[in-house]
Amino acid sequence: MVLMIHKNYTLSYTDTTPVLYRCHVLNVGSRICANSDKSAANETVNTFLPSDPSAYRIILIKNGCGRILADGKWNGFGDGSLLLFRPEEDPEYECIPNGTSLEIYWLVLQIAPINVFDRIFHIPKANLFSVTDPEKLAVYFQHILDEAEASPAPPLLLSVLASAVLAKTADSVKPVLHGKSTTSKDTESYVQMIIDDITENYMLNTPIGEYASGVSMNKGYLIESFKKATGLTPLQFRIRLRMEKAQVMLAETTLPINEIASLLGYTDSLYFTKQFGNYAGMSPVAYRKKHQ
Repeated sequence: MVLMIHKNYTLSYTDTTPVLYRCHVLNVGSRICANSDKSAANETVNTFLPSDPSAYRIILIKNGCGRILADGKWNGFGDGSLLLFRPEEDPEYECIPNGTSLEIYWLVLQIAPINVFDRIFHIPKANLFSVTDPEKLAVYFQHILDEAEASPAPPLLLSVLASAVLAKTADSVKPVLHGKSTTSKDTESYVQMIIDDITENYMLNTPIGEYASGVSMNKGYLIESFKKATGLTPLQFRIRLRMEKAQVMLAETTLPINEIASLLGYTDSLYFTKQFGNYAGMSPVAYRKKHQ
């Protein structure tokens, strides 16, 4: 006997969440197979997820097993795994029941602007992850499914729930790098992601420990790798960016010093003045007089 539940809700709205980004949910669903017929245990499931090259696709394998093709090699996975495909990523994969059960949840969504996903959730750039608590993460997916059954489904609530799934995913996954430790290529990719984030968000004070945990790397090793790539520590890199921006604003605007400090992420204008002096060899006021 085979009991199969296949839920699939396609949502065609776009809604703006309260802060920072838009979350456009395209599809959310689950596939649950419980059977006592061993002939069904080898059923391959690899076509249930809608293909959309512009979307993020997250697949939680609570119960089941399968394999994913990466770098020309098939890599296996089992219970408590998670697949994540970013836009334009479409690797081959397949799932089958683990023994006599299969329980899979998925979420397909678009996030705008595109760089917000990595900036907010800090999920390492990989396709295969292990999940520390698949039971709890499955509850988050089920919440979205329950709300999607409503008619009509509340757009804002679904958008918020999708964001909650992403946040919970970021907190509970670790990348599986083909059974090996992080490679130099992986490290370079992670460091570049952090460089890009600091460059875009130099006014924020994101701790390096947060970056390190986001890519499952030792903090000291990440700082060493960052310095090898840029010649500076992450903190020195952020300060240099801020000072370069400060020089432009001092030379080209009439903004007060305390306002410039605030725009650059400083809560104490005196500390900004001291840091600028260490960098430029003169105070902000002297620099402005010299270059205006």
